Amino acid sequence: MRHRSHIGLLCILAIAHCLCVADVARAADRILEIYVENAADPFSRPDGTGYANDVVRAAFESVGVRVKFNVVPYARCKGVVLRGEGVACVSMSSDPSFEGRIKFADTPLIMVTPVYYENPARPLAARSEAALGKGVIIGTIRGYEYPETAMKAKARGVVFEENISEQANLKKLALGRLDAVMVMSNPLTGVSHWARDANVAQLVRIAFRSASSENGFFAVSLAHPEGLRTLKEYNEGIKIITANGRLDQIKVSWTTHPSD
Repeated sequence: MRHRSHIGLLCILAIAHCLCVADVARAADRILEIYVENAADPFSRPDGTGYANDVVRAAFESVGVRVKFNVVPYARCKGVVLRGEGVACVSMSSDPSFEGRIKFADTPLIMVTPVYYENPARPLAARSEAALGKGVIIGTIRGYEYPETAMKAKARGVVFEENISEQANLKKLALGRLDAVMVMSNPLTGVSHWARDANVAQLVRIAFRSASSENGFFAVSLAHPEGLRTLKEYNEGIKIITANGRLDQIKVSWTTHPSD
């Protein structure tokens, strides 16, 4: 009987070992698909590279999760997550309509500040965001969330004309087809990045900066079955790459014009 019991115990242990190995194999085979924006240089570029994308990939790799980026326009990135069709979007900012549908990471992924550009040939009458009045047409990005001070201008009657990218808006401004453009500047590439990238730096100029900034977060869908698990893994990963210095390394590698 003791011999049979010993054999039975060995069988149980062998089965448990096989199940454990199978679980590890399944975890290794898991590839997490994350939606990322296609026109938010330097955070998320059309080719799938970018500061935010690098941070997200590093965070998940630090906890053993491989990721695949699905590069799409921001409006779609946000839409699939709000509908629960995708687990996560990089990156999203706060909006009252997200309550109960979206959950943000513990710490911000990016920080941006709206900067208003004008055409020197057709300068704005307003010299501050608070002075923007009814009927002024401002180029913005389709689907973006903007800080409260910008939304107050919209409530006063400022027209937000949506386009696909900051560059496209600045080119329209240079052609005199917009009164101004609101671009989202950041501390990595500086205030003038978008005008340089659109090749209109000599044709447009900064009118004024917004009175407020906003944070962008790694965001998950609460309607998606993997949403909360994915967020937990990301939060754990961010702690790891912050502690081991990887986050700072990524930040330095993407910093080009921090002072302009």
